Amino acid sequence: MSIVLANASRLKPEIRLAQAVSEFEADLLNEQKTTFRNFRSQSLDSPPAPSDVMRLTAEIDYQLSRKVSGRCFGPYFTYFLQVIQQFAVLGDVVVGGS
Repeated sequence: MSIVLANASRLKPEIRLAQAVSEFEADLLNEQKTTFRNFRSQSLDSPPAPSDVMRLTAEIDYQLSRKVSGRCFGPYFTYFLQVIQQFAVLGDVVVGGS
């Protein structure tokens, strides 16, 4: 495991991200792969809008409601994404990104 981590740290972040996305896609079921590829191709045309985030959280709620009854996770997930977005901006400032 430490060898993998040591080699991964030498790669550019873009390549590590591409590998992670590729591994994620490999773990999906065929139906999920199709949906993922559709969303990915749409995201290449234009950056995600707030409506896209709401659609994503609605899809997560729908998938979870089929397996687990009760709580709605969409609002929590939306808040989580907002927090990540705020920290990403802070990270860009610290690292010296755009």
